[in-house]
Formats: sequence, structure tokens, C-alpha cells
Amino acid sequence: MTDLLALADHVTSKGLDAGADEIEVFVQRAKIMEVSLKRNDMQSGQSIISSGLGIRAIKNHGLAFSAINQLDENQGKKAAEQVVKMVKKSPPSPHYALPESQPLIHVPGLYDSQSESFSIDDVLDHALQLLNTAKDYDKRITIDSGGFAAVVGERAIVTSKGIEAIEKISGFTWYLSGMAIDGTDIGSFDFEMDSAINISDINVEPTAELFSKKVLSALGAKKIKSFKGPILLTPYSTANLVLSPILFSTNAENIQKGMSRFAGQQGTQVASDQLIISDNGTRPGELGSSRFDREGQPPQPLTLIDKGFFKDIMFHAFSGNRVNRPSTGHASGSYRSAPGISATNIKLHPGDSSQSEIISEIKHGILATRLSGGPHPLSGDFSAVVKGGMLIQNGEIQHAVKELIIQGNVYETLGSISLISNETRKLANVGASGGSTLEAPYIVLDDVSITS
Repeated sequence: MTDLLALADHVTSKGLDAGADEIEVFVQRAKIMEVSLKRNDMQSGQSIISSGLGIRAIKNHGLAFSAINQLDENQGKKAAEQVVKMVKKSPPSPHYALPESQPLIHVPGLYDSQSESFSIDDVLDHALQLLNTAKDYDKRITIDSGGFAAVVGERAIVTSKGIEAIEKISGFTWYLSGMAIDGTDIGSFDFEMDSAINISDINVEPTAELFSKKVLSALGAKKIKSFKGPILLTPYSTANLVLSPILFSTNAENIQKGMSRFAGQQGTQVASDQLIISDNGTRPGELGSSRFDREGQPPQPLTLIDKGFFKDIMFHAFSGNRVNRPSTGHASGSYRSAPGISATNIKLHPGDSSQSEIISEIKHGILATRLSGGPHPLSGDFSAVVKGGMLIQNGEIQHAVKELIIQGNVYETLGSISLISNETRKLANVGASGGSTLEAPYIVLDDVSITS
């Protein structure tokens, strides 16, 4: 099997020999196995090897990028020579400079050595267990789609600035989506998911059971009158409506392009003082954690929103160079493209009240299980359909409601967050180049326009 670090070092040397001033070689290899579910049955299964290398070259402050899907020294040498030819014709920018080597810390719990023996048969077994647990829970449950996926991989980076790093990863994710149907009563569509790094932590049954309870609770939906009042967002709805635009607006590239609502507001209050949002790519045992980012830099823990104040910004090398700031270790992406910027393990910090305590304080409102549609990341305007909504009356959940539309502006709504639960849920994904996680609680937004 090809030594990724040795290959990256070889291609880096060939790029310098060809005339590059600076060069970066990012290499990855991953085995991806997945089984898909569709219409209450197994749909398909596949096992593939995803591998390749990406090269960034800088010459006279010009930049060029190239990628190949082969792990071969000769092909790597040709790709390096080709990208150096391209960079000689590229327009210069003073911000094009690769980052210096920084010390990397050990981050435990990113890889399960037992995952190397995990097979497509194991994936199939877990997918069928996920499906059958939901189907056996109640005959009214219909699975629209779902699946189980496993990723076992390795990535490495070498640069002319002295960076040399390599890391193994493993990750498992599974999900179900669908609805409950009772005669002519068709409940709202919903989903549930979970993840693990270690084989011993895989447990699909609780996911299937929670999904089943959610879709069954959506049966018997009734139409209600329009009103303006509080809406209780589940963690999934919170991720869609609140976290998504905040992550967009705290991305350095978006700020520098004038695409962020938070541009020029660092250090000012942009949300309720209850809101704390952090990102930490060094948390042990998380799918979004790593020793190094797409540019070989150590991830830095950030507090994006601190008690309502816009505090930290996510940078990669080039965006940091523009404002004379170091990278925060948030460069992301695979070998197929030049690095972008994204969060690692994002967390909206929990509050003090339980979900049941929060519900008991709502006289007339809506629990929004899931939202279809989200806010415009720049303007913040949103018009979303509430799926699987529940009417809350006098501190108790009464019944499911027919689809509702909520409208407003998320950046204005951030100031009306009145309650945050102490329970959280985590969403995660993993791919050939790594993963990410997003953890969120239930939150209450006051004075939202709700139209039936």
C-alpha cells in the first residue's frame, strides 16, 4: 500500500524542482462503504476506494491548483510539473502564501483500529437492523429513505514550509427518514440520525425508536389559526434556522467579500445574551476533530458568539493573510479542490431549563420539529414551512398541527431568544477527508409570525 507521507514528500520535491516558490501536497485515501434504504426495503450497497492528491503551487505570488485521483509517484510528478506551468501564467496576489509549520497536538479518539476489518456485510447488517427496528415498532411507519455508512481513511499533507503530518480516521453514520400512515391520515415527514467513531459505540436501535416515536406523534394533525407568538425549535430546527446563518456570517471569506451580515461588527452584540456558540476541532472522540486542518494547521478553539457578542472569526491561511492574522485551523475540503473554510465541532451551548420546563412556560406556541426552507444567509429573511409541528397550549403539548409557515428575519430574531434547554442533540457527517459535528439544544424564539 502506498505510503501517503512519502508520496506527498516526493511530489512536493518535484514541484520545487519544476520551479515553484512554494508548494503544498494534500493526499487522502479512504474506503467508503454504504447501504441505502428506500421504500421500506434495502435499495443498494456499495464499497469504493476514494483516493487522490491535490497540489497548490505558488510562483511570483501567483496561485494554481491541480488534482489527480491516483496515488502514483510518476503521475504525481507530472501533476506537479503541470501545476507549475499553470502558476507561471496566474495573476499575482500578495495574500498568496502558504502558512508556516506549527506544533500539532495529539487528539485522542479519532480512529478505531478495529474499523480496518469492518466489512460491507457489517454495514448491511446494521442497515437492516435500523430498518427492521423501525418497521417492527409500529406497522404504520413507512421508511422513505435511510442508510448506514462507514468511512475508514487516512490523509497526509506535506508543504515546502516544513509541514509534514499524517492521520487516520474512522467514522460511522446512520439515518432514517419517513412518516407514519394510518389509513387516510398521513403524518408529517421527519428524520433521525446518529454517528460513532468506534465500532463498539454503534447502536442503531435507539435511532430507529426515536424516529418512530417522532413520526407517530405527527398523526392526527389539526389546522389552527394564525397567530404571532413563541416557537420552540428542536435541535434540528435550531441548526437550520439559527446556526446555519451564523456559521456563514463568521466565515472570514464571506466577511471579506462583503457577504456577511456581521461584517464590521466584531465585538458588538448581535444576539440575546443567552447565546454562546463555540467551535473546537480538538475535542477528543468527535467526528469533526483532527490534529490538523486542510492546510496542516492545528485547529484553534473559538467562541464565535459569546453571550450574544460576535467574538471570533474562522480563518484559513489566505483569508488570514489579507488582514495579517494567522489561520485558526479552519481550512477544509478534500484533495479535489483548494481549501475552503468551515466549522469543525460547532456547539450552541445549553441553558438551564429542561425541555419539559420550557414547554410548561409557554401559554400558546408551537413546537417546530423540522423546518422546510431556511434563511437567506446574507439578508437573514426566512419563510419556512413547519413540518411535524405541535401546538403548545397552557404549558402542555396538545396535538400535531397541519403545516404552518413562519416568517421573519433571523438576525433580528437572534435578539428574541428567551429560553435554551439543557438537553442537546448532535448532528454529524463524515467523508473521505474527515467529518464535522453540530450540537444544538431546544431554543425559544419569541414573537414569530405563524401562518396556517
